[in-house]
Amino acid sequence: MASLQREEETLKSIIRNSPHRYICPPCFKLFPREDLLNRHISEQRDDTHAWLRKGDLKERTDAEEFLVYYRQSVNTSVAAADIPPAPDCFGVNFVVEHYHSFPHARASLQRRVETLKKIIQVSYIDFVCPICLKGFPRPAVLYDHFRKQGDDTHARPAEITAKEQWEMEMHAGLAKRTSRKQWDMEDFLTCYRQSVRTSIAVEDIPPNSHCFEVNFVVEHYAENTGSQH
Repeated sequence: MASLQREEETLKSIIRNSPHRYICPPCFKLFPREDLLNRHISEQRDDTHAWLRKGDLKERTDAEEFLVYYRQSVNTSVAAADIPPAPDCFGVNFVVEHYHSFPHARASLQRRVETLKKIIQVSYIDFVCPICLKGFPRPAVLYDHFRKQGDDTHARPAEITAKEQWEMEMHAGLAKRTSRKQWDMEDFLTCYRQSVRTSIAVEDIPPNSHCFEVNFVVEHYAENTGSQH
């Protein structure tokens, strides 16, 4: 099983690799554009969202109230001077980095991991590519990603790096998950364990697409540091 620190970093990567740029801290909902975030916040009727709407106002009293509600919603002790103006304070990277950033490291780390999992759950990321750490809503979309990234028909050996070649081979191997051929399954298992960076036993790898579910990949990602590429 991966350490909490490793789980946190893996979850952060999955979220950062999504197409979303902004997040609503009280809801954990992700948005690709500022206008969609603002519309969501304006449609909510609770006090927290009401004050978060005032993040771009210049009045001192409004700014002070905004900071109070912002820090409460992000559960952070980050200094007011270090909080960027809206919409940057709602940026995925900033919120993810500072959520539950309190002094008691172990307790905060556990809460951050739980929060990151909630963010992913709300964003409809159910499956993840262990090579790219990109999330996908359905197995079919994930397997299509494997096939496209594993297609080397247009790549010339002289034009790709060793890392790119390895990633291409891993994607092609993971695409064989749906094959019924014995040698394809053996190739898949080799590529799966290399890409997840784990020494997990074959019998402990879930069937079908379950082995690509976010929680399973995060739990085992890089637990075997000796297998890292």
